Amino acid sequence: MEAFAAYGSVYRVEIVTEETDDSDYPERPTGTAYIIFKPVPTYPFWDNPVRFHGRPLQVDYQKSIHSSDTFTDYTDGRQKLKFHSFPAESLELGDYLLPGIFVSEAKFTQSVKFSISYQKRKIIVEFGVKEFHEEIHTFKLEINFKDILNDIYSELDASQRRSRGSITIENKYPAKYWVLDKNQKSKDKFNWCIEDSWKRIIEINTKDVNEMPNFHKNNEQPGKWLVFRITFDLDQIGKNSNEGLVRFKELIEKASEYNLAPRTSNISNVPLKIVGGDVELRKPFVNRSMLNFEVNYMVECNISFNYLNDYNLCEEFFSLLSKQPTRVSIDILEGIYSRKKRIYDPLNYLRSELNNPKHKMDSKPKHIPYYCGMVRKVVVTPTTSYILTPTIETSNRVIRYFRDKKDHFLRVQFVDEALSKVSSSNGDFNDTSNLALYDRVYYTLHHGITI
Repeated sequence: MEAFAAYGSVYRVEIVTEETDDSDYPERPTGTAYIIFKPVPTYPFWDNPVRFHGRPLQVDYQKSIHSSDTFTDYTDGRQKLKFHSFPAESLELGDYLLPGIFVSEAKFTQSVKFSISYQKRKIIVEFGVKEFHEEIHTFKLEINFKDILNDIYSELDASQRRSRGSITIENKYPAKYWVLDKNQKSKDKFNWCIEDSWKRIIEINTKDVNEMPNFHKNNEQPGKWLVFRITFDLDQIGKNSNEGLVRFKELIEKASEYNLAPRTSNISNVPLKIVGGDVELRKPFVNRSMLNFEVNYMVECNISFNYLNDYNLCEEFFSLLSKQPTRVSIDILEGIYSRKKRIYDPLNYLRSELNNPKHKMDSKPKHIPYYCGMVRKVVVTPTTSYILTPTIETSNRVIRYFRDKKDHFLRVQFVDEALSKVSSSNGDFNDTSNLALYDRVYYTLHHGITI
């Protein structure tokens, strides 16, 4: 594989074998191999002599039957483009402070590559991280179309010498992350595929603080990165800036066909305001000791789903909330949770709700039958946790026996990102692709959950 990497990006190596009568070696190579590149190399190297360990090779080019740029979309039976793939200048991860203001928590500029697969309904971004001035380690993130919130925000910036285009994607859940492990053993000694070398990870570490990524917080985790901003140098995605602009517009227009961007395909000339985490923002207020447990639990519910964000919460909000009757505070917080939308100005929202006559009336506590109880539940994913509101469920005899300690019970569920299932191991001891996910389960079981 390494011998051909100089010609392009090797995706798969298949060594042709034949059966033998030797039980110890039932297969042996025939001397023929298929090297599959993705994408096709930029120049036809096979037209020139190719040597392997000093020996000449006979190299023939064969177009794969799977190399078509289109696929049949069975939802409407039409032929459609499979994907767009462009090099990018930078990838920034973070969240919105307010509509139109993006908080950049981490920025990557090494070997960034953006791909949008219309066939698989996914967006994949590869990026590099350099450690101790050594080789660049390749990471990738992946998000699904169905989890994208609102429209992709696209913009053009011609204020500098080189024109740039940017897209900003807001997602409902954190992305899935992988690192390319070049030491990962292939599952078959006669076949190798780069897809088998990706290992799931739950955090991104860099040991050299002078190199990218540039983290703006000391405790950064991918579980809080819900907005992804990719910036393109238009001269890099085309032969010149004009061709790059055409390709950038094609990307936005194609994305609109999948309801990812406005149908009008308008590209804004008004850039988002970018702020750099704690460098330009006050430190988020985290002390909530004045709140009782039930109210604090509901605050955590809303924060875990990003209906409330630490950057929008202030001491005055918690002080005002703590002065209200517990039932009133819980009702207001449950209202935020049921809306399932981000509140960008929690303090004004709280003041508005307190003026609502319904919160000035005495509300009776919920009636709970003797055979039921209020059950709290936490859903744990590889990068974060979602705290669910208490629900009335039939209690079991253990909870009924410890009725005086019913608030000490917590139901825990483990899922993958976007609340999907955690895949099981295939039984191969050498397969460590999902080891980070299982470590997350073990860590939670061993250390518990603090609310």
